[in-house]
Amino acid sequence: MIIGPSRVRLHHIYIKNSYKCSIYSFQTPYEGRIYTLKVHCGDRYPEEVPTVRFQTRINLTGVAANGSVS
Repeated sequence: MIIGPSRVRLHHIYIKNSYKCSIYSFQTPYEGRIYTLKVHCGDRYPEEVPTVRFQTRINLTGVAANGSVS
């Protein structure tokens, strides 16, 4: 299971009135959503890569309609 990243915004932090730290963040449509994956490591792992499939529907580049990851 993975949880979609949260929205990140620009924050300015001032330390001792002279030092300014900026933190930039990015918005994502996956914020707060929970995704379930199935990872199968075959008998030949690690020589052969495991297969990964999303159990939860997701519209993401590299993920087929059936949830398999390419």
